[in-house]
Amino acid sequence: MKKRMLMILLVIVMMASYAGTALADPVTHQSWKEPSHYVVDCGDFNVIMDGTYRLSVNYLSGDNNNPNAYKWQYQYKGTISSTATGVSYPDNTTYNGVRLLTGERTLQGVVFHINVPGEGVIMLVAGHIVWDSNGDVSFVAGPNMYEMWEDPGEIALLCENMAGH
Repeated sequence: MKKRMLMILLVIVMMASYAGTALADPVTHQSWKEPSHYVVDCGDFNVIMDGTYRLSVNYLSGDNNNPNAYKWQYQYKGTISSTATGVSYPDNTTYNGVRLLTGERTLQGVVFHINVPGEGVIMLVAGHIVWDSNGDVSFVAGPNMYEMWEDPGEIALLCENMAGH
C-alpha cells in the first residue's frame, strides 16, 4: 500500500513538473532591460530620472492556444533629482499588471517611493488600480494611485513633490 501511494505521489509530482515546464515556453515570455533618462519640465525647474528598467511579460493562453491576456512586471532602479537643488535621491520601484485582450487592466505595487534623508517619504504612489474595458477606473486603493494615471498625473505629482528637493 505504501509503495502504491508513493508511486501515485511520484506520478503527480512528475505531471506537475511537466506542466510547469510547458508553461515556461519561451515564446510566451519576453523580458527587456534598458537604460532610462526622463526629464519632466516643471516650469522653474526640471525633475530628472536616470536609471535602468526591466520589463518582463508573460502571455497567457486562452482557447485554441491564442493569447487572451498578458501579465507583466516593471522594475526600475535609479535616481531622481531636481535641477533646482541638484540633489539626487534613490528611486527604486516594482509593480505588476495584467491586461486582458478585452481591454480590462489592473496594476498593483509601488510606482514611486521617494525618500529624502531627514524628511522621510516625500512622494508615495502605491496600491492597486483597475480599469474597465472602456478605460474607466472601476477600483482604486492606495495613496495617489488615481492621481498618478489621470492627466496631468505623473508630471503634476513629480513637480509638486520635488519642488525644493
